[in-house]
Amino acid sequence: MAGGSSGKAGGLLQIEAEPTCLAPLSFKLHSDLAEKHHGREIWGYRNVEVGECDFVGRDITTRSTPDTRDVQGNEKVYPEALNWVLSSGIQTYKQVGTPANSAQVHPYLFTTSIARLAEEAGVKIVQGTAISINHGHGTAQVESLSYRPRDKPECCLLPATHVVVAAGPWTSAILPLASIGGAKSHSIVIRPSRPISNNCLWANIKEQVASGLNAGINLELYSRPDGTLYSCEWADPYAPLPTTSDEVDVDVNRCQEMQDALASISDELRDGELCKRQVCYQPIILKEGRRAKNAGPLLGPTGIEGVLLASGHDSWGVQNAPATGLLVSEMIFEGCAKSADVSSLDPRIILERSKLF
Repeated sequence: MAGGSSGKAGGLLQIEAEPTCLAPLSFKLHSDLAEKHHGREIWGYRNVEVGECDFVGRDITTRSTPDTRDVQGNEKVYPEALNWVLSSGIQTYKQVGTPANSAQVHPYLFTTSIARLAEEAGVKIVQGTAISINHGHGTAQVESLSYRPRDKPECCLLPATHVVVAAGPWTSAILPLASIGGAKSHSIVIRPSRPISNNCLWANIKEQVASGLNAGINLELYSRPDGTLYSCEWADPYAPLPTTSDEVDVDVNRCQEMQDALASISDELRDGELCKRQVCYQPIILKEGRRAKNAGPLLGPTGIEGVLLASGHDSWGVQNAPATGLLVSEMIFEGCAKSADVSSLDPRIILERSKLF
């Protein structure tokens, strides 16, 4: 469960996320779910402030005295609550989200909690590896799914009238021409040396080195209600995708670079406890082998009777998960999507172009 970025992402939610036909509905559904099922207590739902920052970090072997002025002597403008980073290192700050339009969840807790609620409502969850979608003899109608249970070596059949392929970066293993791959992103979780505010940052950090400044690293920083801070690097769309989520490998050196960069802008992060190193792959839509911008997700019928696709959410998978689930359920049980117009996300546009049929 939650083997891809749905279990190891930052969990940022924004009403103005991509795509615009999906994000506002999903943002509202996140709030509704949290209200109905105690999401604030169970999966860390809360509203947050989001900013975009440029930092020049200090040498991590020294401490700096915070300064409230930049090199030109102009007063810096940034949230007062952002007192857990060294203000002397802030070069620019731009607000990109407020508590009115931005929130967060803990992705793993959200995903597993929703799965548990589904089980309580009668859903049976089977852990295993999907192998193929099978069709009836002489018909295009889906008939079953072949899969290998997690705890058994033999292949099993699961009868089905509908199959929703929501396999994230591994979608192409089931639908080879779906043109969905994975972008690799390392992340770390730190428990700061003291409590910090609910500010989230998209940061470019350049550190002081012997030769001057390094080229910099782009990190996302998300403080969480449990007292930790999650940080991830920008995803690499060219990293090879392993066969299964069990084979995802963590580069310890890469995680150390991230930790050093955070230490260069904050005493609280430098002196905090490293709780976790991890890596995940987020599903991206590919075009001629490259990441296609603003192309997804692919949501809806595939042209194969009974088979629907719900994948390729890129960096907004957790954000758009509730709306995706609602709309797919409407497509299956009511014949079409009713809560939002997602015709622009029709998988057949890409699949037919790929000559799947």
